[in-house]
Amino acid sequence: MAAERARPLEHPLPQAASRPLGHWFREHPFVWVGAVLGLVLLAGLFFAFMQADAAEVARGKQLYTEKKCSVCHSIAGQGGRAGPALDGVGKKWTLDKMVAFLRSPSSVNPKSAMPPARGTPEEIRSIAAYVMSLR
Repeated sequence: MAAERARPLEHPLPQAASRPLGHWFREHPFVWVGAVLGLVLLAGLFFAFMQADAAEVARGKQLYTEKKCSVCHSIAGQGGRAGPALDGVGKKWTLDKMVAFLRSPSSVNPKSAMPPARGTPEEIRSIAAYVMSLR
């Protein structure tokens, strides 16, 4: 009885799927173009957001001074003591919670003696952005 020859095992994946990934990208160059354009767009949006955020923080710092927030609050030991120090507030709260607090402090903290911030919604958001930058 002659020894039967073993059949090679068939690969479970189709032939195209077993090719290297680079081969697939060479056959579909628009995938590369789309991926690169997508990354460039995301990077641009990220940097635009960061610049807008930096401008808003700078405006908030200016408003913090103009509206005399430092009469009651201190930052890095400079300012009043009637309200809490604002160092590290950015670690504890979200921007939205800070905006809500500035608009109506007692709605967020019923024990707060702070009066509502005066200003446009944009100004209040800028002040909140500045305070949130104090990490």
